[in-house]
Amino acid sequence: MKRFELRHAFPFPRDAVWAEVFGDAYQKASGVDDKVNREVLEEREVAGDVRRRIRITHKDPMPSFIQRWTGPHLRYIIVQRGRVGETAFDWHIEPAALPDKIQVKGRYELVDAPGGCERVVKAEIRVTIFGVGGKIEKGIADDLRKSYEDSATFAQRWLQERLA
Repeated sequence: MKRFELRHAFPFPRDAVWAEVFGDAYQKASGVDDKVNREVLEEREVAGDVRRRIRITHKDPMPSFIQRWTGPHLRYIIVQRGRVGETAFDWHIEPAALPDKIQVKGRYELVDAPGGCERVVKAEIRVTIFGVGGKIEKGIADDLRKSYEDSATFAQRWLQERLA
């Protein structure tokens, strides 16, 4: 099992950062759609609970040694659950392939910090495929880390242009 926590500071109030980074303009400008196809399957609010389900299909093909399990392109559903008015949500991934062997989950939150706020991302990856589980866990963890690091760099520029 692999676990990690990432922290990124933003010199702006957390509610303002939340509104920006989860806005449609930010999502389009971030370039995420250049790398994946995203389809919102569900977005609802019931009794103060917010739930989103988003299908992700990566455009780049998977490495050949993994395609035996995933098919040519990685596909999964991200499920996010939070509360109205909070700047946090728990998430997990429902893989299209081997859902009983691959578990990826975590928490995303913005917390108040001196001079603004901090994004805290926690993730846990568990792959139970004999012989290659650790290698796949490392690959998923590395990809998630890189994605969050890249998004933090983009968010800094975006927020500076819009909120400064």
